[in-house]
Amino acid sequence: MSRNFKAFTRDISVIFSGTFLSRLLGFVRDVLIARFFGTGPALEAFLVAFKLPNFFRFLMGEGASDSVIVPVLSEYRDKKELYLIGRKVISFSLLILSIITVGGIVFSRFIITITAPGFISDPFKFHLSVIITKIVFPYLIFMGISANIGALFSVKNRFFVPSFSPIILNLVLIIAIFLSGYYFNKSIFIIAIAVLAAGFLQFLWYGINISREKEFKFGFDFRPDRALTKMFKLSLPRILSAAIYNLNVLVDTILASFSFIVGTGAIAAIYYSQRIIQTAVAIFTLSISRAAIPKLSYAAAHNDINDFKHILSFAFEILALIIIPLSGFIFLFSSLIIEVIFKRGSFGGYSVMITASTLSFYSLGLFFFSINILMIRAFYSLQDTFTVAKVSLKSFLINLVLNITLMFPLKVGGLALASSLAAALTSFMLQRRLRGKIGAVDSGLLREILKIILASILMLIISFSLRSYLNFSHHFVALIFFLIVGFCSFVIWGWILNIKTLRRLLLWLNSKNR
Repeated sequence: MSRNFKAFTRDISVIFSGTFLSRLLGFVRDVLIARFFGTGPALEAFLVAFKLPNFFRFLMGEGASDSVIVPVLSEYRDKKELYLIGRKVISFSLLILSIITVGGIVFSRFIITITAPGFISDPFKFHLSVIITKIVFPYLIFMGISANIGALFSVKNRFFVPSFSPIILNLVLIIAIFLSGYYFNKSIFIIAIAVLAAGFLQFLWYGINISREKEFKFGFDFRPDRALTKMFKLSLPRILSAAIYNLNVLVDTILASFSFIVGTGAIAAIYYSQRIIQTAVAIFTLSISRAAIPKLSYAAAHNDINDFKHILSFAFEILALIIIPLSGFIFLFSSLIIEVIFKRGSFGGYSVMITASTLSFYSLGLFFFSINILMIRAFYSLQDTFTVAKVSLKSFLINLVLNITLMFPLKVGGLALASSLAAALTSFMLQRRLRGKIGAVDSGLLREILKIILASILMLIISFSLRSYLNFSHHFVALIFFLIVGFCSFVIWGWILNIKTLRRLLLWLNSKNR
């Protein structure tokens, strides 16, 4: 087994461990939210209020780190020079984030009017959203700076600190939701304050770890620099593509706020179903892509296209191996999954119905959501942000048309299906442009993906057949049973069909256990 395979797999396992633990805690958090707030107005107000600071966090934080900061900093191997540029990045980011935060607080009423026009007819939800927006917006500063520091660790292929940071957020929120539910009469303000506190604690986590680096010095540095100029040029189309992506999210929120069309509780149903989809994306897709970004960026910076394609091909294969069978399982058992995770307290039968419908439609696009992230990261590693911006604009227009077309017959499920179909078309556009830029990735990749699809279909046939004949008194037992059956049958069929990536992973796991 090659050295690159072992190094790549090791990095993925580190990121996976932190992300898995974080998302496990995230499920506990969401179960508590569902128990105390269901799909009610207080939760919808919180979700709407948190969207814009979350958008800017993505734009100036993790998004900028993966797309602009890491690819440019990968050109610098000297630690002292690397950290000097990093301090300048943090200084400029702090200035910009502070301006955005003040603007978000001052114009909070306008923000809610634009992001959730359906709330205007409900004064309670509208005013609650405005107040929460003012509370949570400073969270942006802490998370933006944390992501900038995390980029420095990623460039050095040190993934422990950024991977385990989200655990802090989920632990704080779990405590806050528990206190709110049992001791503060289900006050949503306790959760809003907890978001701010968690952001500060994550900032401390990064600050303490980066302070251990002797070459890194805290302080402000606004002197111009060639690397900063390059980041700024790359960031303009990156900002456009991120804005378009989040405009998609905003449009979904706007349309979901019209409950007389898509049904009551649509915003909450989208949130809960997206939590499951995003958990799969975070644990697997982001683990793989974040491990790949520094390696892809290094290969691109040194014009080693063959190594670039080799890394990308392996990332594609391992992603398909995980996501394709998982998306099929989620589609088949969407109702069972929602019942097991969320059905308790304020989350009743109606909430299960609308959330399961939304989840099943989102699952159809899970594979496309995942490979789009990987392809976009590949473009960013090549320091090409313009192509992603163009494709993002087309994707937005496609999604908008599909949203308006499907929301009437399928209600909130139509918004989810529109996202999945738009993601599939976006995958085709990105793949065609990537092929034109670097050539074909691997002639055997399509054959491997077809084998994975076949093994997944056979797995679903077995699971569906057993579901028709078996009855379980407990939903949790049923879900665990079908998870085990699905996993085992996929591995068996994958081995029979000679899926090479599966065999390599099994052999690697076997060698680790010796």
